[in-house]
Amino acid sequence: MSDMRYAQQAAEDRSLVQHLRTEQRSGYLAAVRRGFAEGDERTWEQLIDLSPEPAIPARDGYLEAATTGTYLAVEETALDLEEG
Repeated sequence: MSDMRYAQQAAEDRSLVQHLRTEQRSGYLAAVRRGFAEGDERTWEQLIDLSPEPAIPARDGYLEAATTGTYLAVEETALDLEEG
């Protein structure tokens, strides 16, 4: 892939990500509000054993991982997968 095409693809990807973030923002805010409300109604002892689960369905092109305190999703196009 040429440098010019790579830069163009990167700009298109950034634009798409920004569009998706804007489109999904209200849903994320509502989910965060629900999470804080649920957390406010429980003691830390009730919350300590909760395990995070991915809230969105797995999609092709994403690498997802979750631990007790962290959820991470990485878009495949963000990774340099070419062998060096």
